[in-house]
Amino acid sequence: MTSDGRQMEETPYDVAVVGGGPVGLYAALRAALLNLRVHVLDKGRKWSRGFHVPSYHNFPTYLEGISGKEVISKLRSQLALHRDLATIDDFVIVERIRKNGKGFRLEGTHHPTGSKRQYASKAVVLATGVVDKQPMIGGKLETIFPYANKGLICYCEICDGHLARGKDVAVFGSSRKAALTALDILYFDARNVSVLTNGKEIFEGEKLSPKDRRGLLSKLSSKNIGVFTEEIASLFGVEENFLGVKLLGGRELRFDISFSALGMYKINNDLAVMLGGATDEEGYVLVDDDCRVLDAKGKPITGLYAIGDVNQNWNQVMAGFGDADRAVIHAWSAYL
Repeated sequence: MTSDGRQMEETPYDVAVVGGGPVGLYAALRAALLNLRVHVLDKGRKWSRGFHVPSYHNFPTYLEGISGKEVISKLRSQLALHRDLATIDDFVIVERIRKNGKGFRLEGTHHPTGSKRQYASKAVVLATGVVDKQPMIGGKLETIFPYANKGLICYCEICDGHLARGKDVAVFGSSRKAALTALDILYFDARNVSVLTNGKEIFEGEKLSPKDRRGLLSKLSSKNIGVFTEEIASLFGVEENFLGVKLLGGRELRFDISFSALGMYKINNDLAVMLGGATDEEGYVLVDDDCRVLDAKGKPITGLYAIGDVNQNWNQVMAGFGDADRAVIHAWSAYL
C-alpha cells in the first residue's frame, strides 16, 4: 500500500488489459497462453457492449448463436484455468495512465468502495470499446432496453442484417446514415423498410448538398422506404416478440425487427489520448497493423495497444479477437 492507502503493485505485470468485454478477455487469455503475467481491469460487465448482445451469429461452431453474456462467462472460465498468470480486478475504473520508465503506471478507483488502485505494467492493451446512442422514447432512455435485450433492436447491419430477411423493419434515425442503413437492409431481402426520425425532419442538421439530399430522397422513394417524421410516443409488443411503435398523433406501426442508425454516444478513447494517441474525425483511436496506438505524427507509442471497437474495426467481435492476437503477440515478441 502507498502512504494514502492506495494499492501498489511492486512487480509490474507484463500486460495490463483495460476492459473486460469479450475482446479484452480474449487478449488476456492470449497473453496467459504466451506465459505472460496479465491483469484485467474491468469497469463492470454491464458496461461491456458485448455483454448486451442477445446472440452472436458469427461465432464458428455455435449453430444457433451465442449470447454476449455466455461469451464473457466462458472466457472468464477459460481464463481461470490460468489463474497463476491471469488475474482480474472487477469494478475498477481506470482514470489515469502514464508512462513510467519503459512501462506504464495505471491509476483507478474501485467504484463500489471508492478505494484507489495503482498498477504497473510493461505493456497496456486498451479494449475500452464504444457506447451506442439509444433511441429516446418519450424522453426516456430505458424504454428501448427490453426490446434490445430481446433482439428486437440491432445496432449493426453487418452483424444482424441477415435477420431482416422477409421481415418488416424499422430504422431509427434522421441522418444520411439512417437513409443508407435503410437501403442496406433491403440488400438482405427485407419485406418492408421504414425510417423513423422520432420528431426530426429527415437529414436535419446534416451537411448535405441539395443534390445529395434530393438523390437520397429519390432512392428512398424508389425503394418504397417510408419516412415517418412524427415523434414516437411509446412502444409496445415486447411480450409478443415484436416492436410496436405508437406515434404522437396516435398512429400505430408494427415491425418484426429494427436497427439503430444513431451512431455512437461515446468512443472510449480517453486513455489513449492521455498518452498522446491520435484519433480520426469520429474519435476512433488510430493504430498500425499490430494495433499499436499511433501518435499525431503517425509514430507507434511503444507498448500501448488499442483493440476492438475503439479502433474502428467494423464493430465486429471476431475482428476484435484478431486485434487481440496481433497486439499481444507483437508485445510478446517485441517488448516482453
